[in-house]
Amino acid sequence: MTKTIGETYSELWHYTTAAGLKGIIETQQLHATQIHYLNDHQEFSGFLDTRLKKILTSSVDEAKSKDASLGPDFDQKVKRLFEEIRRVTLGLDAFVTSFCSTDTENGTDGLLSQWRGYGKDGGYAVVFESKSIEKMINDELEKFLYYFIDLGNVDYYEASDSQSLHSETQELEAKVRGMLDKVLLTIRDAQLENRIVDPIIADAYEALVDLCVRHKHYGFREEKEVRITALRFREANVNSARDNNDSRPLKTVGFRDKNGILVPYIALFGKGGNGNLEIPLPIIKIIVGPHHDIKKRSQSVEALLAQNNISAQVIESKIPYAGS
Repeated sequence: MTKTIGETYSELWHYTTAAGLKGIIETQQLHATQIHYLNDHQEFSGFLDTRLKKILTSSVDEAKSKDASLGPDFDQKVKRLFEEIRRVTLGLDAFVTSFCSTDTENGTDGLLSQWRGYGKDGGYAVVFESKSIEKMINDELEKFLYYFIDLGNVDYYEASDSQSLHSETQELEAKVRGMLDKVLLTIRDAQLENRIVDPIIADAYEALVDLCVRHKHYGFREEKEVRITALRFREANVNSARDNNDSRPLKTVGFRDKNGILVPYIALFGKGGNGNLEIPLPIIKIIVGPHHDIKKRSQSVEALLAQNNISAQVIESKIPYAGS
């Protein structure tokens, strides 16, 4: 049986700025960013345009090997099927909070690549106890209107597809492959109509979306990312939930400025707005990133924690990075 994230990693590291750290401590919230505003322009579309295309091509080749009469008309149906899946999926309202999984090689010093990302301003890593994060995610799903919330590993895909995928990813891909085989069998003998195809796709669509949000280019592999993905209902779809007697409130979208762009986000857990909860974030420790003024930064973090009645260890990274 596939292990949960809490069973696999005891800790999850979230790298942030001084302002981000202050916000997490004071509000007890984690912000999840709308997926199209993350720092990888292949987010969400990468799996569809690379891996799913290969899985679909494999299914098509197998179908043609069993039925030599399948020709251009069948190929056009498959093309339209892919385009419709891509259009619908990229229109979903997905939000992501990113962590780095624990790595004993880094001890309590953190990843140099992450510290470099914060340049001369330095950075901080908030370390969470992972099993408690899992429980809070379940509570969040019960209290607010989501299609689903998932805490999962990111897989880093090589061009050769020779890499080892996490076991949960293999299971999800097997489910999607089975769905595609059924759809191809159906459209071989019928028109590509929503009323025929939709029920088949629906059976594995959550698995497909899960794969889309787990897929990243192998160039990001050092991060060993684990992420919360929250698939939020849009305002236009709330009535369908109410028709099914789902009274959970819709999660409010906020906006923050990033280099002149208003980036959409939702607040998970915490105080204020329509955040959740009486339960505090399970913060174990704060790692203060390399900086020439690291002692003063550590003292400030200790004071911030004390003011907010949070008991967590403050550790200074020993990586001798001087900043840019």
